[in-house]
Amino acid sequence: MSQSLAEVHVEDLIYECDCITAGNYGESTQEHIDDLMLQMEGFSFPLMCTRSSAIPRDKTLKGVKRAKGWLVANMATLTNSGNGTTVSSSSVSQASATADVSVEVSQAVTEIGNDPVLDNETKEALELALSRARMAAEAKNKTGFAEHVAKVIDLATKSADLVPKALLALGALAKLFGA
Repeated sequence: MSQSLAEVHVEDLIYECDCITAGNYGESTQEHIDDLMLQMEGFSFPLMCTRSSAIPRDKTLKGVKRAKGWLVANMATLTNSGNGTTVSSSSVSQASATADVSVEVSQAVTEIGNDPVLDNETKEALELALSRARMAAEAKNKTGFAEHVAKVIDLATKSADLVPKALLALGALAKLFGA
């Protein structure tokens, strides 16, 4: 199974975020941040749909971390576009549900990134678990979804303020099963 160009591009951006936050670029870090945020502007519509359109304007390390969280949380949506050609009321309903999910997951990722209690490693693990839960929900994989839900809840309990936000995001993902 080959990767789509969009999937490779999103993975490249995530990798660039990791390189920037790791300090790999030394004195040219700001140049790389500016370039990353310019590339993020290419996602203006999905950013707007998830109420995250301010991310490309935040040309700081904090902005890079938010961009990475948003890319990880929305990777499945960003890389699966164009798979269907028929528009029906059920596909419009599914698109609406997916948009609701994107908003909830994006808001949860923002809350995770802003949490003062969690260390960066835990934040990244929580964002990854949430992203994997989303991918499992979109694939209608109930077993995988349940496993990732448990991981999200376990990690979210390390900061009590995140538990309600994580539960809202997981509830939105559960709607993809028709629940």
